[in-house]
Amino acid sequence: MEDLVVHPEGINGWSGPYLSSLKQDPWRGTYVFNSPGPEHHKYEIVCFGADRKEGGTGDDEDIYSWQLD
Repeated sequence: MEDLVVHPEGINGWSGPYLSSLKQDPWRGTYVFNSPGPEHHKYEIVCFGADRKEGGTGDDEDIYSWQLD
């Protein structure tokens, strides 16, 4: 996720920073950044909910950026 703020060494074509700083999710957990993302998505950002674990329901339910498309 830090690659969104600081240019990673050896990566050409980076035109960030894309964020001014790393943010925490509402439960003070760390967002997960994956690139490429699943299927046809170039990337995904994931919040694992209140329990900070994959899966769950209610406040523990995971939120994926591509669900918001």
